[in-house]
Amino acid sequence: MLDTPARILAFLDGKTLTMQGSDIPAAPHGYDRNLYFGASTQCYQRLVNVISGSTFSTTITPGAWTTDAGVPTTGTRGFCNINQAGGSPIGFTTLSTTVANVRGNADCFDLTLNYGSFIDEGRGSISADRRRVSVELFFSGQATGHRCASADAGFGQVLVNGQPLLLDAVQKYDVSP
Repeated sequence: MLDTPARILAFLDGKTLTMQGSDIPAAPHGYDRNLYFGASTQCYQRLVNVISGSTFSTTITPGAWTTDAGVPTTGTRGFCNINQAGGSPIGFTTLSTTVANVRGNADCFDLTLNYGSFIDEGRGSISADRRRVSVELFFSGQATGHRCASADAGFGQVLVNGQPLLLDAVQKYDVSP
């Protein structure tokens, strides 16, 4: 039973979580993957978390991002090709990880990942068969309604920078030992 923070972290220890293809949401971190934000663009081809203890070692492979407007500028709309790599992988490692407010058998739990230069916060769940982890994460201080007290991941009214989240932000990961 994954009904405490310690049990969830023990389950995740030694696992690899992989998100790619159709499991990449339209709005990772609440930002449309088809909008250009420079180095902060949320266009992914693949995202892998290797977990050791409570440390998440995250590797992001950017997706191929194109625009009809030529060289993109901040706020330019284009197309994120989630099936084609668009750059070299980028790595981040957490300084701390917090799991809190567990409901049921990992039906919902609050998750905070502190990477030092930024913090992800939100909520997640682990499927009953333990093959999938779903998380809805946002950059610290930018979202409201994004914790389990409001609703499960993918449900409820999340506001990002005061605006309603209209696109899917739930990241779906396959779990491997």
